[in-house]
Amino acid sequence: MSRQRYNHYTIESTILLLPKSVMKLLLSITLALVTAISAFATAQSPDRIVYKGNERMLFSNPLEGYYSSGRKRPDFMIAPLTTSTGNWRGYVATW
Repeated sequence: MSRQRYNHYTIESTILLLPKSVMKLLLSITLALVTAISAFATAQSPDRIVYKGNERMLFSNPLEGYYSSGRKRPDFMIAPLTTSTGNWRGYVATW
């Protein structure tokens, strides 16, 4: 695949010729956009583990290996005809 050339420069070399202040600005804008997009992600509901009478949150998903092998996931809902973006797995396990 041939690259189009504009005035003997490729687009990549033109970007490299930008002043450092412009490069820093472009990098800052890019990082800000990436950070802002990831900030809107919903945290998932953790499983719970009870050990010696103390309940703790379990921030891993030990049942995912079980379900990834093709087994049917539980078809639970929080309330009839509702869903939550905080629980895409469809369950919260208690161990």
